[in-house]
This record gives sequence, C-alpha cells and structure tokens, in this order.
Amino acid sequence: MSSLSSPTATCASSSNMFSWKIPLEDWTKLSEGQNLCLEFESMVPPDGKKILWTLQIYPKGIIFCNLIKGIIGEQRKNVQVCLEFEKDDYYDNDEDIPPFQIETAHRIRKSCETRPMDMSLSKCQSLWGIHSSVFKESSCYWLGEGESYPVNSVEEMDVDGFITFELKMKTYVATKLQLTFTGSKQEFVNNFGKFHQEAGDVMIVCGGREFSCHKLLLSSQSPVFKAMFEGDSKENKEGRVDIADCT
Repeated sequence: MSSLSSPTATCASSSNMFSWKIPLEDWTKLSEGQNLCLEFESMVPPDGKKILWTLQIYPKGIIFCNLIKGIIGEQRKNVQVCLEFEKDDYYDNDEDIPPFQIETAHRIRKSCETRPMDMSLSKCQSLWGIHSSVFKESSCYWLGEGESYPVNSVEEMDVDGFITFELKMKTYVATKLQLTFTGSKQEFVNNFGKFHQEAGDVMIVCGGREFSCHKLLLSSQSPVFKAMFEGDSKENKEGRVDIADCT
C-alpha cells in the first residue's frame, strides 16, 4: 500500500488530503471484523505538533453491541472506518491534549472520478466537528456512521487491481470543551454521562454473553423495552432479558 499526502498547515489550522492505493487482494481477503490499518500524519493546532493517526477500515463490516439504542448485536453490513489517535505517544496525560476540532470526509474513488473531494457533498463526512475532548475517553472515533459503502460493492470499483481510498481532514483551533461548569443543567449532563459506567438494573443475555444495562435508558430508546419494563412481565420482575436471535 502506498500513501500520498499534500499538507498545507499553519499553527492555527491544517488541511490534509490523503490517498492510498490498496491492492484488491488485500481488501477482499478480510473477513467481518478484520481491518486494514492506514497511517498518516497531520499537524494539530495550536502549536502545530505533527502527530500520527491510524485509519482502521473494515471492508466486510463489523458487529456492534449498541445497548444505548436497545440493539444487541447490531450488524453493520457497510464498510466501517475508525480514526485512531495514539494520544499516549504525544501527551503525558489527557489534560495536555489541546482543544482542536476535526472535520473529515472519505470516499472510495471511482475510475471515472475526476473532481477533487468536496467535503460538503461527501456521503461519508463527519456531520459534526469532532472535538479533541472525545479522545480523552477513547483513542478511537468512528467516521461517517450515517452512510457508507455496502459490503461487496467496493470490489467493482478497482482500477488495475487497486482500490483508491481517499481521506480529507481539516483541523483547526476550537474552544475548550468542558462539562464542569456550574449550574443545574450542566451538572445533569455530567452525571448522565457517567450513568452508563454504573451497574445496571437489568441483564441482557444474548449470544452467550451478558450485558449489564439500565431499564430507563433502554425504555427511552426502544418501544419494545418500554412496554416490557412498564408491564408485569417476567423480564421486568426478574431483571433479565434472554434474546435468542440477534441477527
């Protein structure tokens, strides 16, 4: 695999366009949940530090356990892309990560494509800017979750045995995002953000695995769970939901 980059950067912002030519054989041989790793560098404001990022591309998709939405074993049969930031290699602790914002867009270039990528028109764009504070909780962030390429549709887009994957990323200074301001509303947001870390009041059992969940969150996102936990059901009494089929 090869990569081409053309960065134009200042300490206030950077705009980068990256392109990788991936052998079709490397793309097609992967199974669901397996990924390709593509590395690239970009400058991060405000001091213009050059850091290394990794794109994790899942050509056959991946299965998510999205308990917040009340979905167990959600199967995403689209090409999935994750942006990874190895923060520990550059910053001693999370508080050292400066406040910056990222906008991304990616595409698999068609053989007939001659236009440069327009971030505003890309179906695989980050709909909202990604604030650097998200990397304090996790080093990975999933890109373009709204739409993506269906699995097995990409193989037809090769040119001479290669698939061209393109990424455009803009990085610029942002205000410091903190959820520690005084006030009842902000306190509620902070406490709610920590809610998922506490032990739940219902156990979801699916595919031989157990997930500790909260009835309140499940009910707020799923009418099925809402009816189950509001009624005199066995699941509500025992605090256990067995799901036999998660396909």
